[in-house]
Amino acid sequence: MKTNTDSLSSARLRPVKCPDKGLSLQLLVNQLLVNSMPTAFHSKTLVINEVSRAMELSKDRAAIAPVIRDLLSTVIVNARNGQIHISADRFRDITTLYVQERNNYNGYALAYSVRTLEQEAAVYGANISISGEQQRVVTVSISFPNNAEGMVWE
Repeated sequence: MKTNTDSLSSARLRPVKCPDKGLSLQLLVNQLLVNSMPTAFHSKTLVINEVSRAMELSKDRAAIAPVIRDLLSTVIVNARNGQIHISADRFRDITTLYVQERNNYNGYALAYSVRTLEQEAAVYGANISISGEQQRVVTVSISFPNNAEGMVWE
């Protein structure tokens, strides 16, 4: 399995703090993937974390981690012989995490499983969407407010 940072085997499920800033979203994603990696291995699926090291999650948004973990796990459980690319983008105070599965095996099952997470995500002000469930490449995204104090908009 390929990751963009340090080894996943040494990661623990805990927030990663950036000096005087929020939490590293890239490292948090790596930590959340640890328990799903055996499933990815058995289904011959490569998971690639492309979240930028500079992408931060405000400290008060760390509570959304279980929803992100469940979303990542759901995509991995429904994947077969493919690649999953994880990326993130930010616009103003909204962060969107994209999980793209590039060999969609059963989009209907994935869509159903993802939709069961929508209510849990709504508790944190997040929105989950899925596009391309009937196509070879499917993208699941979760968007949530991420308005850290002192965050500079680029």
